[in-house]
Amino acid sequence: MRLFTPSSPLVASRVPRHTFSAVFWPFRAVFGLFWPFRAFLAHMTTSASSDEFPKLTHGNYHAWAPRMTAELQRLGVWRFCTGDECIPATKPSAVSPPTTATISECATLDRNFMDAQRIYSDACRRNDQAIGLIMTKIEPSQYEDLEDKSAKEVWDTLKARHAGTHTGLAAFYTKVGMLEKKYTDGDDMNSHLTFFSMENRKLGKNAFDDEFLAQLMLMSLPRDSTWETLVVVLLQSTSDTNKLKTSNVTTRLMQEYCCLTSTESIDSALTTRAGKSSKLPKAQVRCTYKPCCKSGHTEAECWKWL
Repeated sequence: MRLFTPSSPLVASRVPRHTFSAVFWPFRAVFGLFWPFRAFLAHMTTSASSDEFPKLTHGNYHAWAPRMTAELQRLGVWRFCTGDECIPATKPSAVSPPTTATISECATLDRNFMDAQRIYSDACRRNDQAIGLIMTKIEPSQYEDLEDKSAKEVWDTLKARHAGTHTGLAAFYTKVGMLEKKYTDGDDMNSHLTFFSMENRKLGKNAFDDEFLAQLMLMSLPRDSTWETLVVVLLQSTSDTNKLKTSNVTTRLMQEYCCLTSTESIDSALTTRAGKSSKLPKAQVRCTYKPCCKSGHTEAECWKWL
């Protein structure tokens, strides 16, 4: 079967060449608009991921290291920091085939050389990517002794420099932040409870036990009738053998939060749909003046009183 293209004599004799450009130009213009938008989204995603946590200083290594590890894992270069992956020891070089080699053997040697060169280049690129990401997330005061090192050597140097320092100070302020954390009505309950789990994980060996962590969650709630009743119910259900657990507290708090937010959303939707104020209808208003005691007006509006 013969395919007719714009360059074929048959089509070219019937349809001018510029007709095809005029037909497809609007589609090219529309799809071309998406390229700047995609570039903007990629830039925003990269900026957001790199600005989510503070840079490494002299006193925040224990808070910085887990976040940095997660970011390196997200980009797939964390194994270069642990040593599970590394740059090959020798750079691949081309091997001259023997004079008696066949064409197939020469092709195999070239293919093996190209594969080894690709693996080496990819390892160098990913190692440099890990180093570059780490260097962008530390303060300039931490650059000392990090030149001409692999990703693993950079990570080990920072760990040896900070892992054993300021542990007591960091743990103290982490615990203070957990004790002072308070929940405000309207905040996201899931984020509030996640805060306690993440901060307690930072403490490592100095972390609170599960029972005290559950008590901290309850201590952070507002002192109103709704939450206070739930706290009393949860504490009354505990005993020496059945201790308070964070899993139970989290489940009950999320259930209460969902119940409160769904009720508020339903009430607001009904109020908006009705378009009425919160005042009672006149049919539900009753006069408190004893000689009258009729509905539909108040005591101040009662004509008998006047």
